[in-house]
Amino acid sequence: MKKVCRILALVFAAVFVVSLAISAAAYSDKLSDGANLLSGDEKTQLASYLEELSEKCGVNIIVVTVDDMQDYGYYDMMTFADDYIDNGEYGSDAVALAISMADRDYWISTCGVCLEYITDAGIERIEETMLPYLSGGDYYKAFAAFAYESSELIESGANGDIYDIWIEGEGDENELPIPEVEKSFPAGRSSVISAILGVISGALGTSPMKSKLKSVGIKSNAREYAVSDSLNIANQDDIFLYSNVSAMPKPKDTHKDSGGSGSSGGHFGGTSIHVSGGGISHGGGGGKF
Repeated sequence: MKKVCRILALVFAAVFVVSLAISAAAYSDKLSDGANLLSGDEKTQLASYLEELSEKCGVNIIVVTVDDMQDYGYYDMMTFADDYIDNGEYGSDAVALAISMADRDYWISTCGVCLEYITDAGIERIEETMLPYLSGGDYYKAFAAFAYESSELIESGANGDIYDIWIEGEGDENELPIPEVEKSFPAGRSSVISAILGVISGALGTSPMKSKLKSVGIKSNAREYAVSDSLNIANQDDIFLYSNVSAMPKPKDTHKDSGGSGSSGGHFGGTSIHVSGGGISHGGGGGKF
């Protein structure tokens, strides 16, 4: 009986060790909680969630935490997060959230297709969802929120709908404010129409004035129109009364003032890209929580 109990105890111990090894392997790939911010159950659950979303999106969604990045020879979170992806076996497509608890720093690093799918606006969207949990000390929900928002942005981008913002008034510098060409009549037809319209408008304009002169009879001599002894000019002098000067401002060169870009131009925010020490392009953003 004692022998049987001993065998059972060894079996249970072996199963326990194997389960720990499997659990550790499960969250050591996409999850590395060096700062021990999560409980054992939370680590297992989060690791499973990261694996599920990573497989669904076809990219690696990673979370790594440390007590102090300086223990690993790093002094800024961007370099730490970039190198964690570059030095791991994650391939070219990944997004990682790195946490250093010493100064409460975080950084989200992207590479591969995530550079296109997770824009600067996408990073801000992840932060808006994640940071309230992160600042409040609910690390499990913070990491799960990061993973969920990342997967949503990646899936949306893969379907051709990249999450981004439109920046007004900063269009292509080669874009000129040239008005569209309006269609008109051929030159010959246009001149004929203009002449006809001129004759009609002239006739309409002089017709009222002509009608007022019908009360005056036709005279054979211009002198006959003057009333006798009505005009007697003794002296003649030219007197300057006043002057009227009109000033027109010179039109501004709006194209020059605007730096050569159309006022109605614009562009999408896109992704701010930098190159890591390993020569790999990364995007991302971060700060403190």
